[in-house]
Amino acid sequence: MERGAQRRCLAIALYHEARGEALEGQVAVAATILNRVASRAYPSSICAVVFQGSRRRSGCQFSFACDHHALAPRNHAVFVRMEQLAGRILDMVDSSGVVRPGRFGPIARTLRRFAMVTHYHRFDVHPCWSRRLVRVAQSGAHVFFRSPRVIRRMPSRFLLARALSIPAQGTLGYLWL
Repeated sequence: MERGAQRRCLAIALYHEARGEALEGQVAVAATILNRVASRAYPSSICAVVFQGSRRRSGCQFSFACDHHALAPRNHAVFVRMEQLAGRILDMVDSSGVVRPGRFGPIARTLRRFAMVTHYHRFDVHPCWSRRLVRVAQSGAHVFFRSPRVIRRMPSRFLLARALSIPAQGTLGYLWL
């Protein structure tokens, strides 16, 4: 799928899921989406991950997709910022979602920190699936998790590349299953 369409889908997800968050929370949501794209447990494009299940009454991966607000951002200026952030994120990662060597700064740091995150929810909800996953971090209003099942469905070359992209002194103690 065209890069512009992927950027727009990522921007739509960021707009609806994290527009009120600080930069770290926005990038962490994007990392979750990119990690799902890398796993065979989910579709292989950003748009397909973001809109997975949106044609059913329930089962959306992201609630905004089932609410049918996905194509109608109300605040255009904020949406433009989310599009710019999505573009910066996509420029920073390779086709597997791994941060390219030599990339530094808060976005690259956050992408590395959340390199194995596969799920999140708002802190004030408690979905039943969260009890089965490994809690990794909280950023702003979101709690982030990893699913060993989803991680196992990532090709080993992606896992190795992600492992190598995380600095040894990083804050993550959950790198391997």
